[in-house]
Amino acid sequence: MRKQLLVLVFLLSFLTVLNAENKSSTLLKQVAEEYWQHELQESLYLRIKFGLPITDLPEPTLEDAKREAAFCKNILEKLQLVDPKEIDHEVFLSLEILKWECSQVVDLLPYFKFSSPITPYASSLSTIHQAFATFPLGTDEDATQYVALLKKLAVYVQQLQTTIEWQAKEGILIPKDELEIVIPFLSNFGKEGEQSPFYSKQVKKESLIKEMTRVIDTEVHPAFQKLIHYLKTDYQKQTPRTLAEKKDYYSALVRYHTTMDVTPEQVHETGLEAVRKLQERMKSVRDSLKFEGTQEEFHKKLKSDPKFIPKTPEEIGEKLLQYDRRIQPKIPEYFSLKPKAPHTVARLDPKLEGSMTFGYYQVPTKMDPKGTYYYNGSNLSERPMFNSGSLVYHELVPGHHFQLNLQSENESLPAFRREGGHTAFVEGWAEYSSGLAEEMGMYQDPYELYGRLTAEMFLTVRLVVDTGMNYFDWPREKAMQFMRANLLESATQIHTESLRYCCDIPGQALGYKMGSFKIRALREKTKQGLQDKYNVRKFHAAVLGSGSMPMTVLEKHIEWVIASAEK
Repeated sequence: MRKQLLVLVFLLSFLTVLNAENKSSTLLKQVAEEYWQHELQESLYLRIKFGLPITDLPEPTLEDAKREAAFCKNILEKLQLVDPKEIDHEVFLSLEILKWECSQVVDLLPYFKFSSPITPYASSLSTIHQAFATFPLGTDEDATQYVALLKKLAVYVQQLQTTIEWQAKEGILIPKDELEIVIPFLSNFGKEGEQSPFYSKQVKKESLIKEMTRVIDTEVHPAFQKLIHYLKTDYQKQTPRTLAEKKDYYSALVRYHTTMDVTPEQVHETGLEAVRKLQERMKSVRDSLKFEGTQEEFHKKLKSDPKFIPKTPEEIGEKLLQYDRRIQPKIPEYFSLKPKAPHTVARLDPKLEGSMTFGYYQVPTKMDPKGTYYYNGSNLSERPMFNSGSLVYHELVPGHHFQLNLQSENESLPAFRREGGHTAFVEGWAEYSSGLAEEMGMYQDPYELYGRLTAEMFLTVRLVVDTGMNYFDWPREKAMQFMRANLLESATQIHTESLRYCCDIPGQALGYKMGSFKIRALREKTKQGLQDKYNVRKFHAAVLGSGSMPMTVLEKHIEWVIASAEK
């Protein structure tokens, strides 16, 4: 009888735990789906990717930011009812990621006034342009909806002006040097008639063509012209104020973009030490080439050597694909997971090349199923190709194309995780991949290795100058001087990149190296923890198999992987 009673007590306890586990898991699944549906509705990027109808555009306003924060606060309150002890590991990761995502939205709301809605990298205009460029126009009804969206574009531009006027009253202004980039950037979108990037030749019906042209010429174009006129006149007459809370904002951005609990001071010191070590490695390569001059003289030689200078934009693309072909046979040795989506390279739209230093990776979409790296094909004399290998391994295989598509193709993940992204994870993985390519033997001569090291130095210097300008009050000239002393980039590239760090998307550039440092550290931790059970393919599968996550969550995940393997 006692034995039967003990068994009954055990079964009741087990069923209670199981019921609680199901309750927590079910609740989290419901909250995650609510969050995902909200993202699917609000994210223009997601609607483009999935070919969903686009009837609205983002709102670059404080009111919209408050609505987002209120939604995320509500999600956080619901997540408090989930007991971490009652869910499995993958569900736990979803819980941690959701909490981090929503907490960041709430925490950054007080600093909304500091974020720029009109600088090239931070602006939504490039995504909006893509929405119009990929808009389906097979029927007259489609064309009617297209014209209706054009009218909303005019409203969006008006909201941009309202927001920056409010920021200006708060003493938050874009520096004149950045305006020299912003104004041409905005002008590209604000042209009239058929010159407008929003004019579509796919519209066939005469009355709809006239209405599209009318909206562009009488609503969209004037809205852009009014905004640009304001920036050129009243805006520039105002004087920015030094605001103590701006440093608090930057500290919050450091935590947001690195997804780690680190300070600007710590990042700055990490950068200085990493720059020193890279300088030593680069000198070692120069010595191996028997070069007896200075670093500056060697860099000048590299930048002017005809064998490294592309003659046409197409030559850049072919060089990138050449390195891609080289790595393919080695992939199975290092990776057990490969994405299904194909990949390629293509030239960036020349209209956008002036405001972007390099290019960007575009994930596959319903309209274009290939993952594509769009490279900058302008100013060929300033684009020596000795670092092309490092670039393509960062952007395509095993970098962005691998990570982003393995994530989006993984149907075992909740939808919000398949499409999520964190700077330190996404860019950290891509930079880790460029370094991994050296381990895989992809840099086959000293010049290719030196090209890899210059690319790494480019990202490492960011840790110093981004924190320097935004936290330690470095004048921009001091930052550019530090960049010139350590980088091969042209004066034009240093000019635009330094503006990106201080005026466009402060803190974002820290994620690349800080993320890659963390992944490398976690790889070493896994080696130490697993000893003879360690396998690099399994480590890469562990990092990529659960999608993007904050580095704080990734560390917990890797600790779980180690503990599970030890059992």
